[in-house]
Amino acid sequence: MMNKIEIVSDNAKDYVSVALAVEMLSYHNKGLLCSQISGSNAAISEQVQYLLSEAIKRM
Repeated sequence: MMNKIEIVSDNAKDYVSVALAVEMLSYHNKGLLCSQISGSNAAISEQVQYLLSEAIKRM
């Protein structure tokens, strides 16, 4: 199982911000992402979905 990006925050906006950053990096420069998620579009999508679901829990 893949490690999830962890954020220590109760603010939903922080999770959304990181999810958007991962999306932008995956589109513009995958080389800046860690090797665990940069090689797979599915892994990137899984991370973004996880972050957005965590944001929803904090709303």
